[in-house]
Amino acid sequence: MLRPKNSLFATLISSILCLPNTHVNQLLFNTKLKRDTCCGAHTSLPNFLQKSLDKKIRFHCLQPIFTSTPPWIVIKPSINLQLTELPKKSTSPITYRDRFQSLIINHPNSNICYTDGSKTNNRTGLAYSINNNLYSKRHRNSASGITTELQAIYLTLQHILSNPPLLIQPTIISDSLAALTTIANTNSGHPLVFRIHLLLNTCAKNNSPTSFVWVPSHVEIPRNERVDKATKAASSLQCINPLLHPTKTDLSLFIRQLINNKWQEQWSNQQLNHLAKIKQLHGHRLTNLV
Repeated sequence: MLRPKNSLFATLISSILCLPNTHVNQLLFNTKLKRDTCCGAHTSLPNFLQKSLDKKIRFHCLQPIFTSTPPWIVIKPSINLQLTELPKKSTSPITYRDRFQSLIINHPNSNICYTDGSKTNNRTGLAYSINNNLYSKRHRNSASGITTELQAIYLTLQHILSNPPLLIQPTIISDSLAALTTIANTNSGHPLVFRIHLLLNTCAKNNSPTSFVWVPSHVEIPRNERVDKATKAASSLQCINPLLHPTKTDLSLFIRQLINNKWQEQWSNQQLNHLAKIKQLHGHRLTNLV
């Protein structure tokens, strides 16, 4: 069973997965390669992990892409965060809707799109709406909430560019402040952010500049609520979209959580371990015993 240094182990695995063409990746993750081992129990690292954790894992992560364009000359996207000035605890949904409508009036020629992504009960889903057409997909369980939010925005831009004629001045509405602030950071290390910037630049070059507006969730904005329901429904779909992948960080955290859960299960099931009776969580130190 995998035990020590769970964080380092998970980080190492996800780092190797980001280098698919290297010899070490082929040696560890290519299940078609048969090699002799001293134990002779497993032929590849994926088989070993899946058998140890009793869990089927998809060992793929989103690869970073690089360009000769330095980040300091990348055009920052237009992101309207005016509604964050209203304190959510003391602001009624009616006030939010009125302020939102006033923002939309300032975009009279825009095509309004809505996006959302979420992680519910360790299952992820995303949805987006373009011209009242709703699209939803289930993401991988290993993907984080921020990744699904960014993936929904990326797919929206991709859809706009791949279905001519291009929308006039698309405005993407999102209730994920974390996703929008991440997009605003041109130095972000998230692999989806750079991909989003590339699509935004392509939209701008094709006379279809795209802007963003943040709205709070669950304030009864009809189309935003519709996308939110579609996102939650997508997390329950049986079919996972094969083209969607978690990031290196997502996969690392996911593997570490699986290892910790398996270790906790073994710790809790021990019958003769008296320490387990007073230390129920294996990762916690005992304090105040005296």
